Amino acid sequence: FLHNIENNTVNGKPLYYLLNEKNKTIENREIGQLIIVKCTNFRINNVSISNTDWGPIFAFCNKCSVKNCSIFNNSIALWSLKSNNNLYQFNNVSNNYYRGLILDYDSNNNKIKYNTIFNNLCGVEIEWYSNNNLVTKNNFLNQQVHGFEHQSFFSKWNKNYYDDWIGLRNPILGFLPKLIYGMPIERFPKIVMPVSI
Repeated sequence: FLHNIENNTVNGKPLYYLLNEKNKTIENREIGQLIIVKCTNFRINNVSISNTDWGPIFAFCNKCSVKNCSIFNNSIALWSLKSNNNLYQFNNVSNNYYRGLILDYDSNNNKIKYNTIFNNLCGVEIEWYSNNNLVTKNNFLNQQVHGFEHQSFFSKWNKNYYDDWIGLRNPILGFLPKLIYGMPIERFPKIVMPVSI
């Protein structure tokens, strides 16, 4: 991830590669590709990324945020690698061919909340020793797999809306948990209407 990348475009839109930045903000623009490496307290607000292989990539980042962004029609919407204490909130993550949001390879203590995650193959994936993450108050809609967790521990899936939860179709079964592929379950989803975002 340590490169010199300058003056490139993806689909006619700028490619941003940011290394060792602190306390910076990118907002209110369309971006072709966004790669954030070893950054701290980096904020991405109201940005659109579409029709590329990857949406935002975070590598070795801490205390960064992605808010109010539209990330759609990519292979993967957002990939976090060895990045901790980040916030992904109020985003529209839709129509991505492979995955929505991935917390990967030792990405810990991140929060995914108040997002609409729609029509991706898999909505949120947490894997490979990415621990103690929180996935809460998101709308999971029209996906083959809403959530998947593999070789990771102690993350919480809490108060999300899942359009395939058995308690929606059969209220008498509302006591049953929502199963997340892999290891965890959301024990008490009990969210019968989409979260207001």
